[in-house]
Amino acid sequence: MSVDFDAAVIGAGVVGLATARALAKVGKKVIVLESNVSVGQETSSRNSGVIHAGIYYDKNSLKAKTCLRGRVLLYEYLVKHKISHKKIGKLIVANHTNSSQLEQLFLKGIENGVEELKIVDKEYLGSCIPDVRADLAIHSPVSGIVDVHGFMQSLTGEIQDHGGDIAKLSKFISAKQSQGDGKGWEIQVSCGGLDSERIVISSHWIINSAGLLAEHIASRIEGMPEKKIPPTYFAKGDYFAVSGSCPFNTLIYPLPEKGGLGTHLTLNLGNQALLGPDVEPISLDKNNLDSEQPFDYSISETKKFQFHENTTKWWPSLKIDQLQPAYSGIRPKLNPITEKPADFIIQNSVENDIIGLINLFGIESPGLTASLAIAEIIESYITKH
Repeated sequence: MSVDFDAAVIGAGVVGLATARALAKVGKKVIVLESNVSVGQETSSRNSGVIHAGIYYDKNSLKAKTCLRGRVLLYEYLVKHKISHKKIGKLIVANHTNSSQLEQLFLKGIENGVEELKIVDKEYLGSCIPDVRADLAIHSPVSGIVDVHGFMQSLTGEIQDHGGDIAKLSKFISAKQSQGDGKGWEIQVSCGGLDSERIVISSHWIINSAGLLAEHIASRIEGMPEKKIPPTYFAKGDYFAVSGSCPFNTLIYPLPEKGGLGTHLTLNLGNQALLGPDVEPISLDKNNLDSEQPFDYSISETKKFQFHENTTKWWPSLKIDQLQPAYSGIRPKLNPITEKPADFIIQNSVENDIIGLINLFGIESPGLTASLAIAEIIESYITKH
């Protein structure tokens, strides 16, 4: 069985869906291959659901550019499609001993072009948010929260409305360039879960948006240079729900830590408070990535003591018995957490020396915010080539 497509997107996370939607809207015949039973079951549904402003990333980096552009596109999309979201703002809090670090972060945000940023003092915090203990903070009014599942459902609907297909329980096995002119791909897919059958589909383009499995997928694409595949370092982050009423109506972050943005407080659209994620490097046997459940998302309840200790530095009235395990997520990183965070990689055909292949590596935070901007870059490249 052979089916022809203009583009096959591997992975129905938020970036894969946004990319497929962008391509379908310009008339490309698109299929999304998703190994799970539904879309966005991995990184896309296991994060903080935050719309980032663009403060943390190096100037002119892909993370900075796509976060700022993506935030504008995302808010426009959410309003147009009536998807639940709130622009509730963010405070990044610090004490005097860390004031220089906070000021450097503020200047990075200004350099990146983040709007409306300001530094507020203890008097402001005491009058507006008395439950926070901090000497100063960066205030980012343009940060927000979003119904991630609603966003993904809307993207799914648009893909289908424009003639695209989303094939769930369809696991990418391998790909090789088509015989003859060398343009296009024959992609082997396992369909239907346990009692799977294997089919081959053909596509002019492959977009590897497999997130946690992007390295693994790239290694199964015939002709992909091994030296062009960056190794993935996996980092697990746990979240704890906070019971009882929450005294805050804004996101509250400490200063960034190695491997992440610090254990922060976010709110869902029902005003339920959530703390996390922490950062825990995990080692996986990459030979097991083809198994049904390669990732362990369990949470140790004893972690609440560390969460409580970290959080009471800026929220002293939090009680430890208010914390219950919520969920965890795993992020694909291109550097160990002890090193400076790596930038996104959008590796096109020129960069990987293969016609018709785009690989996305290291798409972690702010991937949700950046998703529509990343999709815009890929659609523009494919349209021109």
